[in-house]
Amino acid sequence: MIRGAALAVTAAIALAIAAQAFAGSAPDPRPGDKVLGTAGGITYVSDTEHVSDPAFTEALAACPNAGGKSRITGGGIRIAGIPGNVSISSSRPMDLASFFGDDDTVNDDYWEASGDAPVDTPITSYAMCAKLKGLKYKLVTVPSQPSGERLATGSCGNGRSVIGGGGFIATTGSRVTSMYPSASDKWSVWALDTGGGAGTTTLDFVCLKSKHLRTVAANRMIPSDSAGFKTVKCPSGSHVTGGGALMRGGPIPSLLDSSYPIDGSDKDKIPDDGWTALGKNESLNAQKLRVYAICLS
Repeated sequence: MIRGAALAVTAAIALAIAAQAFAGSAPDPRPGDKVLGTAGGITYVSDTEHVSDPAFTEALAACPNAGGKSRITGGGIRIAGIPGNVSISSSRPMDLASFFGDDDTVNDDYWEASGDAPVDTPITSYAMCAKLKGLKYKLVTVPSQPSGERLATGSCGNGRSVIGGGGFIATTGSRVTSMYPSASDKWSVWALDTGGGAGTTTLDFVCLKSKHLRTVAANRMIPSDSAGFKTVKCPSGSHVTGGGALMRGGPIPSLLDSSYPIDGSDKDKIPDDGWTALGKNESLNAQKLRVYAICLS
């Protein structure tokens, strides 16, 4: 009994230390995360992991003072592998448990980026965080469907606009192929479910009522059996809060390999200037890659 009590005390101390560390006291943000800088009141954080399991690896970038006032506005994923040889499982906001110092159940604390890729491939998660009043977090779960093609759209409502978003699909081998603002107040996700329609799919997005939000987009035609990047920049004086990409033609046979914020030609090295995405077209015809940047002035 004494030994059991001692183990219980040791475990309690370990939990207390972990909770204190993850609550923002030290270190801040979580170990391994890199604060890339702050611009326009938005803090940009990244976390890079190298694939150990080719079927699933995730990178998690937390907001500074996770569980505090700095909250997710959007995020992105970069998989630095050979185009068409990787796939996205998730790129979405998540909630830290109370164990880590959080006191709610809102998906506003960190950005999860996960996917399939060869061993040692770097996967980077990007989190954009801000102390903005009125942020609302939306989670829409898509029911099972008879087809492996999944398309889902959610709406902010109440006069709010999308400030960032992402998506998720559960089944091993499945992939998210498009995630983007389909209107100023709507977010959409395309996914391909290799489980035949039974796998869980979600779209996760963030909304804000603000006259200072603007969404810009740019297109690139990708030839058959080819891959390509497209970048769109925010207007001067504004900063990217989120973004996304749509591969025209649906999830078959298109792929989205990366979708993340980028730094422009200004003097700093903060990825606040726009959005880029990498798409792979495996069809017999050219497809359009449309990239979106959501910007706050």
